[in-house]
Amino acid sequence: MGTQDYRSFRKYMIAQHTKKLRDVLPLVLNPNINRSDAGRDLAVVVAKAFDLSAQLFTCGWTFIINMPEAGAKFARPSMRARNSDVEPLDLQMRGTRIRFAVTPFVTLRDDSGLAIVTRNIDRSSVLIEQ
Repeated sequence: MGTQDYRSFRKYMIAQHTKKLRDVLPLVLNPNINRSDAGRDLAVVVAKAFDLSAQLFTCGWTFIINMPEAGAKFARPSMRARNSDVEPLDLQMRGTRIRFAVTPFVTLRDDSGLAIVTRNIDRSSVLIEQ
């Protein structure tokens, strides 16, 4: 990432993404803002996002994003029921089925060491059948 080719590629990609966002954002921007300030701030956000994605791509971690299927059984470690006050363990023990998954669950897999380590980052929000 420290080579001249990478720096040129980074500069080009940041310009491309900033241009695409500048084409879309006028639809939602406040008409009373200074557009040059907004464009500069947008380029900063794009650069930070690009650098973060480059670091994540090269760090040896894998993010696994899964959406539970409708009709699957509720699983306490990876799901959060949005339409029930029943304890998650009770929902799992009853074999409660999912009606709809609102958000996915995200798992981090660390492949950088000798052993593969997994961690749940975020649980899926689901609606359950009642």
